[in-house]
This record gives sequence, C-alpha cells and structure tokens, in this order.
Amino acid sequence: MKKITSLLALLLLCSCFESPERECKDFKTGKFQFDYEVDGVKKSTTFI
Repeated sequence: MKKITSLLALLLLCSCFESPERECKDFKTGKFQFDYEVDGVKKSTTFI
C-alpha cells in the first residue's frame, strides 16, 4: 500500500510541470533540411 501511495504522489507531482511552449505556426510553412548519418553514409532530407 505504501508503494502505491508513493507512486501516486510521484505521478501527481510530475503532472504539475508545465509542458514546453510550442510555436507550431513558425513551422507550417517553409523549407527545412535535416542531415543525418546511417551506417557511415551522410544523408540529407528536405521537407517542403
């Protein structure tokens, strides 16, 4: 019972933190490039 109470208290405390602000409007338009490496080969992806 003590473990359940501790877990519940921990979950309640964690849920009180504010989530990071997201500025989705800034990313709805535009062109974005993402560079990554797979098996030693560099690759690039462009989102339009």
